[in-house]
Amino acid sequence: MRHNPTLLIPHYIAWHYSLGLRGILHHWKTFTWFFWNFFAIPLQFQTLFLPFERLQETSKGKGLNVEAYFSALATTTIMRGVGFLLRISVIAVGGIAIIALAIVALFTLFLWLIMPLVLSAMLVVGVSALFTIPSA
Repeated sequence: MRHNPTLLIPHYIAWHYSLGLRGILHHWKTFTWFFWNFFAIPLQFQTLFLPFERLQETSKGKGLNVEAYFSALATTTIMRGVGFLLRISVIAVGGIAIIALAIVALFTLFLWLIMPLVLSAMLVVGVSALFTIPSA
């Protein structure tokens, strides 16, 4: 039994615009999930105002010690500020990574959609160039 190689073209086109396209979208979704969880964005929002490395000072001692109280308040406030800035930075880097991924994925998707047309055009130009006699 002989196989007809021209039957490969419709099968390729069907695969390209169905399973191939689904694969690209699946990888986009998987990478987005990875970045979302790698940067722990939900956790960063939940712990946004906690002190950095949970470092805080408590005023200990007998009686009312105003100096120790304000020292502990200043240390805890500074550690909360540092924690806030670090967590906002992680959220921003994670957001930038997800946005960059979306841009790359959209570009890849565009290329994937037009690639059969580009390959067809290249084939036509290449075959026509074979039969064109160059002028001297």
